[in-house]
Parts: sequence; structure tokens; C-alpha cells
Amino acid sequence: MAKRAYDSLGPSDKASASDRYAGTSAVRGVFALLAGWRSRRPMRPIGLNIERGLRSIDRGVRSRPVEPYVDIRCWECWTEIPLVDHDARGVYCAECAMSYLFGLCPSCSSAVQVPEKAPGGSEMCPWCQLPVKVRGVRGPDSATAEDWYAEINERGLLGSDWALVAGFTLLGGSNFDLEPGAVCSVLTLEDGVEIRAELGEGTVATIPYRTITGLDIADRSKTRGGGFIGIGVEGLLVASMLNKVTRKTKLNTGLAITTTFGELLLSHGQVHAEELRQRLSLLFTRYQATQRSAHAAPVQDDPVTQIERLQMLHEQGLLTEVEFEAARSAQVRRLTGES
Repeated sequence: MAKRAYDSLGPSDKASASDRYAGTSAVRGVFALLAGWRSRRPMRPIGLNIERGLRSIDRGVRSRPVEPYVDIRCWECWTEIPLVDHDARGVYCAECAMSYLFGLCPSCSSAVQVPEKAPGGSEMCPWCQLPVKVRGVRGPDSATAEDWYAEINERGLLGSDWALVAGFTLLGGSNFDLEPGAVCSVLTLEDGVEIRAELGEGTVATIPYRTITGLDIADRSKTRGGGFIGIGVEGLLVASMLNKVTRKTKLNTGLAITTTFGELLLSHGQVHAEELRQRLSLLFTRYQATQRSAHAAPVQDDPVTQIERLQMLHEQGLLTEVEFEAARSAQVRRLTGES
């Protein structure tokens, strides 16, 4: 819709819109670059702001023709809001009847959409699950509609067929470019699951469903305190009150993802196992559907298919050179009709 609106503009209007976009992009880039150098937050890498600033400056300097409007979706109700000016600092959603501001999370530097009147003056970042203050969004951590659109587009969230659970901590694993201790989000997409390091070392691990061999959720929560025993009616009441006050449960829900080439072990400290299983329902559904399809698929026994399968097993190191050559020779004889 935004593209059609831009295309309907005359040549002079398009040039004016492009010049305006170029100027604002360059200015925002300079400020983002300075913010990157000034940043001293230990969990907010300086390079993220610098990279964001350089990209924005590059867009402004090149002054290429651009579309000055974007169609975005409200993060709360996912209603499409068309023709939003690319440099708008906020938006009003008629479906939610609420005003939202665009900002940058001070912890992970990702773009966020924050209610202008958030309870307590802050909102949890959807990516790293750390608080984003509305006061900061109105100041140094402000962003634009273009930043928000680019964020959800880069993450593949423009559609509606996905599920996101953030706030995981990576405990360990093997054969993935993610470091233990990283705060991660788990995104269920159409073809696979994406594990993204929002804070800490690492990038993004994309795991196709066909390579997943196991999904497990375990509740390792611990309860401390309590244990008071009362004598008599009054004593029982007092003991009950003391137990309620002193008993604390530390959540520790584990998620293990096992694949044909490695595994990831994650922990979540904010949800119980039952709730996590519900929020990851789409992931389990698609994984189980892939497993059923794989078991139901007919086994192709033609020589060409078998040779390709043997080649794959050999490349994976599951067959030695001698085993591979012997099996391949047998399939070649089948193919040529030799006994």
C-alpha cells in the first residue's frame, strides 16, 4: 500500500520525499554514531550503535530514491497501520485505541514499540525481556517507524505465522555459533526455529525442523524458605502466614533442542514448564508434523537415490571410504544390470 502511494506521486514530489529521507537518515546516522561512542553500558555493545549509524549515514549520502512511507503492524494487536511516515516517532493504533512510541532498547539496541503511557513508565523489551523506559524512548533511545519496520522485517515477522518466546539464557551446547550465558529468543517460523543471541556473544542459529531429533522441557525450579510448624489454632495460622512470606520459588525451566548436527540447552527463569510448553506449542506442532511426514514417506530404493544417500553419509563421516566404495559399487551394478 505504501509503495502504491509513493508510485502515485509526481516526479517533483518523489524527489522532495527522497531528499527529505536522505537528510533525516544522515542526521540520525550521525547521532547514532555519536551514541555508539558515548555508550558505556556493559550489555549494550558499542559496535551495534556504530554499525546502525554508518548504515543510516550511507543511506543518506547515497540519496537513492526511496519510499517515504511504510506499512507497519501494531505489535500488540498486529493490526496493519498503513502509510506511516518513515521518520514518525510514534503511531496511534485505532484497534488498540492506544498511542505507541518507537524506541531502541537500551540493553540490546533493537527497535521496540512502547506504549506511551506504559504502567510504571516502562515496558519489557520483546527481544531481551529487559525493561525499556518511556522516558528514554522520548530522549536518546528514540527510534522511527522505519527502524521498527526494519527490525521486524529482518526478523521475518511481517507475516502472522510465527511465535516468539524471549528471555532464555543459553546454558551450553555444541556446533552452534552461540556462547553460554547469552540471552536468547526462540522464534518459531514456517520452515524452522531461530535461536537469536539478543545479549552476549553469538549471532543467529537457524534450525530446520527436518534436522531436529528431540525437543524436551524440564522444570528444575527450587523452593526455599517456609518449614514453620505451629501448635494450636493460632500457632497454625501464624506458621501459615510465615510460610507464605518466607517461601520463595526460583524458576528454572529448561529447554533442550537436539539436532542431527548439535544441540542447544537453554533455561528460562520467568515461566513454568506448563506455560513454556503452551507458548512453544507451534514449535512442537511443526516438529511433530515433520517427524510424521518423514516416517510416512515411502523409502525410495532405486540405485540413483541410494547412491546419493550413500554420498551424503560418506560426507558426514558416517561411512568409511571402504564402506562407501563397496556400497556404491553394489548400487552401480544394480543400475547397469550386472550381477
